[in-house]
Amino acid sequence: MKNKTALISIAFVASTLMSTSSFAESKVCVTLPFGVGYAASFDVETVDGHFKTQNTDRFNVGETKCIDVSPLESGTQYKVTIHPFWGTSRDCDPVITKEDGDSHITFKATGTTLNPHCSMYGM
Repeated sequence: MKNKTALISIAFVASTLMSTSSFAESKVCVTLPFGVGYAASFDVETVDGHFKTQNTDRFNVGETKCIDVSPLESGTQYKVTIHPFWGTSRDCDPVITKEDGDSHITFKATGTTLNPHCSMYGM
């Protein structure tokens, strides 16, 4: 029984550690590649809910928008949420842990207005 409890504890800790990614970034971008069936906006919100940006202006297929996240303190966890026009909002994967730096992270939005997907694409 002790071994089973230990394995469950290890699995829980591992899944928690793997669910966030840490990057040195000053801005976060979302791109809508050709083939996506919607225009969208997005926002950034800390996991603890203490900070949330305004939505970006709506942008179209083939465009990329960015939000400055440099005001966030290093170590702060935040998520990016995509808002398809006339569709269902969806959190992007993964949750990010902020580190100080001058680079940017890009998420790629895919799917449809009612079934959007959004995942990290590059730095």
